[in-house]
This record gives sequence, C-alpha cells and structure tokens, in this order.
Amino acid sequence: MSFIVAFRDALMSAECPYSGSIQFETQKYHIFNSEGICRKKCCRYRLFENEIGAHIVCWRRGIDITWFYKDYKLFSDDEKSRFDKERQNQLDLKAKIQQEAILQARECWWTSTEISPEHPYILRKRIIPYGARALNSTILLPCYNQYGEIQSTQRIFPDGKKKFQTSAPFKGTFMPIGEELTPKIMICEGWATGCSIYEATGNMVIVAFSASNMVSIAHFIRNRFKKHLIIYCSDDDEHRVGQENAIKAAKITTGIVILPKFKKEHNENTDFNDIFLLYGMETLQQQLNIGD
Repeated sequence: MSFIVAFRDALMSAECPYSGSIQFETQKYHIFNSEGICRKKCCRYRLFENEIGAHIVCWRRGIDITWFYKDYKLFSDDEKSRFDKERQNQLDLKAKIQQEAILQARECWWTSTEISPEHPYILRKRIIPYGARALNSTILLPCYNQYGEIQSTQRIFPDGKKKFQTSAPFKGTFMPIGEELTPKIMICEGWATGCSIYEATGNMVIVAFSASNMVSIAHFIRNRFKKHLIIYCSDDDEHRVGQENAIKAAKITTGIVILPKFKKEHNENTDFNDIFLLYGMETLQQQLNIGD
C-alpha cells in the first residue's frame, strides 16, 4: 500500500476523511474541512519527513493522533533516529513558538480598546458584549488558563469569522462571564451564546470556545466549583459533536446537559443564541429552566 493511500485511510480512521490534494510541505500544518463532519476548518495535518508518518488534529473534537506509516517497532535504527530527532526538534520549536504566541496574545489584549455596541456582529447577535474588547475592526476575547493567565485570544470579524491567536495553546482555555459566583454554573461553546445565557439567567457562564474544550476544562471546573450545579448548554449541531462532548464533560463533573429545542422549520440552527434570536428572551429563559 502506498504512503498516500495509507495516510488517507489513517485520516478516515481518525474520523477526519479528506479526499483533497495532499500537501507534502513538512514544516507547516495544512488546514482542511473534514468531509461531511467538520465545516469550520478545524482539522489539520502535518506530514513527517521521509514519509515516516503524520500528526492529525481536530481542535473542535479534541482529536490529536500521531500516525506512523508502519509500526514504529519495525523502523530501522536509522529511521528511529531520524524520527526521534525530528520529534524533539518539533517539541522544542513548538514550545518556543507557543511562548512567543502567548506573549503576542497578551500584548494584543493590553493594547485593545473598548468595544462598540454598534459592531455588526454584536448587532446581529443582539447581545451585550460581556468581557469583550476591540482590536481594530475585530472583537477580541481572552482565553484564560486555570490560573487566570491569558494563553490565547479569539478574534471575531464583522462577518462572523472567528480566529484564535496563531500557534498559541488553546486546549484547556476558557472565558468567564459574570463576576459573582452563583449556585448554577452554565457552560457553553460560543461567546455570543454565553452572553445570551448570562442575560437570560444571571448565572455565571463559562465559555469553552469549542465542544472538546468542555471536556478539557471539566476537572478544573468541578475542582473550582465543588458545590455548584454545572449545566452544559450544548450546541445541537448536525453531527452531535457538541452534545457528545457535553455528555462526556457532564459525567466528569456530575453535571447535566440541556439542548436548544427548535421548531421543525428552524432545525438548521444550533445554539441558545439562535433560540433568543428566533423566539425571544422568554422562550430562552424557559428552555434554560430559569424558574426551577
């Protein structure tokens, strides 16, 4: 079996099927949409030198796989040496690049300005921009680690496109909305959804930024909020990625999962901000069980 055929099989096994042209440049990750599964360009791969294997990632679903063209045990001594050297070089380079990206993310946050409530995305989502700043024409959101340190930022452009700080660590980061602790802690994927949930409930909201990150922060959330009810306000997306990750996180934290409920003619929508936009605040509050 050729390397390309084996690599495509590996992508399929990793639930990242891709039939496009394979890029052989080994010094960068190549971003793609996984066919029929991911439509937000959250998948990427990097081939190793000499067709030894590849690194396959989907940040939204928490997929992180190192694949070898053949069993590592069958590598020749020379192949093992070349791979081990490349892996260490990659780790060293990644650490250096990540640290530079963290500093850049913090610099962007420190130099950002007050956000205008007239930003097109804010007007379209009909939200109060809790916790956000502005960087030129983009909305800037901080991505904190468990120690309260900014590790990355997310930018939201006027057209709704979202981008994280390039090369900054994203896994395990989050953004809180609300300064007061409340008996219920609501966790969701997106910032606009979090703003709507906070406005509807007054409960502290944790924005996880992605479905897989709800799982990544679950242990921290339970340790930090030991006596609180943790409610996962899942997206109801086509491939159940949000729901499946919310269920995993809920098991870790002994929390509960709630899904937005749409009328049949609106079933292409996915989150609780969509509920607010379509049906209004009262319906949103009812679906979030504000009265129980």
